[in-house]
Amino acid sequence: MKIDRRIKKTKIALQEAFIKLLNKKNFDEITITDISREADTSRKTFYNHYSNIDDLIDEIEEYILIEFDKLVENYTFEKILQNPMRFFEAMQSVFNEKYHDYFSVLSMHRGYQFLEKVTHKLKAHAKSLFNSVNAHDHTTTEYMATYILGGLTSLYHSFYENNMKGVKDDANYLSNLVMNGINGFVKQ
Repeated sequence: MKIDRRIKKTKIALQEAFIKLLNKKNFDEITITDISREADTSRKTFYNHYSNIDDLIDEIEEYILIEFDKLVENYTFEKILQNPMRFFEAMQSVFNEKYHDYFSVLSMHRGYQFLEKVTHKLKAHAKSLFNSVNAHDHTTTEYMATYILGGLTSLYHSFYENNMKGVKDDANYLSNLVMNGINGFVKQ
């Protein structure tokens, strides 16, 4: 079902207003009135689209998860092996492009909750990629996906908790770490 453009524009305005407010106020202080004012709409308009702020947050997170799905669908195991940094740059850009403020501020309030959702999506894709080259050993596939994505989740949480930036540097660091492990850093 296609969403009316006006509805889409209004929802985007409300979401962007919320993200903007995250930079100005503590999460717990943001009200529906604040969001409505920032988006130049009314509270009634907010309630036409969302039942509460958590509903708004869930929709933002769902949109980001869809962006990750689109991203990972473009990568095969071979493509990642050929140029892992490109994959990590693309992944990093999803985080930084539009949602850096959202991740850095909201992660303090919802903890690992959203990163766990992202990890779950990426883990399913990683397992599919690993199975494409090693279809017989599901245990190893499970271990590899859990190990790599558990580490990435912790690193991303740390990046945003400590307000670290630098897409290219982070992507290079992450691709080296994932593809070469500790040996990649010992040799440097």
